[in-house]
Amino acid sequence: MKNETLDVLIVEDQMIIATDLAMHLESIGFRVAAIVTSGENAIATIRAQDLDIVIMDVRLEGTLSGIETVKVIQQIKEVAVVFVTANSDDATFNEAKETQPFAFISKPFNKKEITRTLTLLRERLLREFAQSNGASTNGNAILEDRIFLKTQEKMVRLFLNEIYYIQAERAYCNIYTKSKKHTLAMSMKELMEQIELPHLQRIHRSHIVNIQHVDAISDREVEVNGEKLAISKTYQEAFFKNFKLLK
Repeated sequence: MKNETLDVLIVEDQMIIATDLAMHLESIGFRVAAIVTSGENAIATIRAQDLDIVIMDVRLEGTLSGIETVKVIQQIKEVAVVFVTANSDDATFNEAKETQPFAFISKPFNKKEITRTLTLLRERLLREFAQSNGASTNGNAILEDRIFLKTQEKMVRLFLNEIYYIQAERAYCNIYTKSKKHTLAMSMKELMEQIELPHLQRIHRSHIVNIQHVDAISDREVEVNGEKLAISKTYQEAFFKNFKLLK
């Protein structure tokens, strides 16, 4: 990982498809380190280069399949894997799933799906890189009132008090500000372990709101920036204690 630009290896035996994919990845801020057409060449490349992501076709010409290649690669080096395949049958998916890839993308490629998948993967890898280096800050002060989110080719500052609400969506969470939405490849629990803001309060298993930005409340709903969010009974009492309710 160099200057927050991630290096990608594409393993695809159809060069037209591989070249088109490489051009798209370069356009959204990744560095395509190499394109190879076989599992054997992929393994040799992994041994020779420091790579962050492998985009692997499940079906390859040659001795090794894409899944077999990934199993060998994982014994050599830790690298994030995204499988691509024209075969979307359950047997192929279940076999590939055993290698614990980050994602599984079907052919023909949908560039919006590729962009979203790789953007979320980049955020996760950069976050893990920051965490692994956080223990060696040598006493430097960490600014606790802000976070930096990956947007295309740069990290963009977000002050915590600009957050209006956070929404859980399976393994992801969405951060909403007044005018933007940021999607992170982490659970809400993981996010809340990394940020501290007293004004962020849970109102539902799927929602956390910034009480500074609450516009209206009722027994069942909280209105924030024009959005009506459900409040569950579990959190009602603690939530209402934040406000002076005059009736």
